[in-house]
Amino acid sequence: MNGLGEEADLIEIIQDGYLQEANRQFFHPLGMSLAYESESGKLVLHDMRNSNHGVQILNVDKIKADSIAKEWHIRERNRTALLGYMIQPVV
Repeated sequence: MNGLGEEADLIEIIQDGYLQEANRQFFHPLGMSLAYESESGKLVLHDMRNSNHGVQILNVDKIKADSIAKEWHIRERNRTALLGYMIQPVV
């Protein structure tokens, strides 16, 4: 992580749907895929930017997606109230 909080358990991050949503909402549309390789225990970024349509998840877990969306909206209210934005602007 960034040294500002507790270290997250990678397996928990995956099981809770964060990796799915990071891929679905960010990496896949850009033609990349962040994947966990259990043999090495590492996250690997697959680059498929030569693809015209990016990458697609075959079976999106709706429960995980909904859970992350709910958390996003809660954090968005708090973060916007405190910082004035959810996603940090480029200045």
